[in-house]
Amino acid sequence: MPGARPKLKALGETRGHTLDFALRHKATSQVFVAEMKCEIEFQNFRYFVLDRAGQLDHHAKEAFRAFLAAAGDAPRPRAFVKGREVVYDGAILIWGCVTEAGRKAVMEHTGLHDVLSVEQICQDLVSWKNPRYQARMRP
Repeated sequence: MPGARPKLKALGETRGHTLDFALRHKATSQVFVAEMKCEIEFQNFRYFVLDRAGQLDHHAKEAFRAFLAAAGDAPRPRAFVKGREVVYDGAILIWGCVTEAGRKAVMEHTGLHDVLSVEQICQDLVSWKNPRYQARMRP
């Protein structure tokens, strides 16, 4: 599944909506559909740090609505990876930077399994001394 982009299809939909990632938790084997929104400079940094659920409101495209539907209880869209249907356990949002209050508010408002930040992912890679990340960061 690494590198695979999931496609969500609601009941009766033929084309579906392609998301950014399908993630699998190594310890539990749970599968999540994921969407990444890193709006660093958009509208003068207005959405750079996710600190409240209302910041998601400007994402009005069908693909993002399908993503949010994947976080809900029912009816959730079906997910396909490389043309094969996969059972998934929820949805994860990835944002540039996230406050803890924003993370909690978004999860409560949407039903998302988690909200990750690129900032924290990079900090984790540094603290873990990930060799592939360290090699990329060398000048």
